[in-house]
Amino acid sequence: MMATRIMQDIKRQIAEGEARGEARGEARGEAVGMLEAIGQLVRSGVLAIDAARTQIKALQKAGRIPHALAKSALTKLG
Repeated sequence: MMATRIMQDIKRQIAEGEARGEARGEARGEAVGMLEAIGQLVRSGVLAIDAARTQIKALQKAGRIPHALAKSALTKLG
């Protein structure tokens, strides 16, 4: 009985870890997609670089884009 409970706990912890990893991956993918869309708007001339910088900073401040991704995107904008 104790072994069964331990195995159930292990399986639960593994499932929780996988769920957290999937959520992080989805959030990172969404952030990368937003940054790619902003970059495309800048390249097509629809969005000015200053407006793109402002948008990226706002998304980062709101927690929608991790700091490292925001910093990288801002560096690419120049």
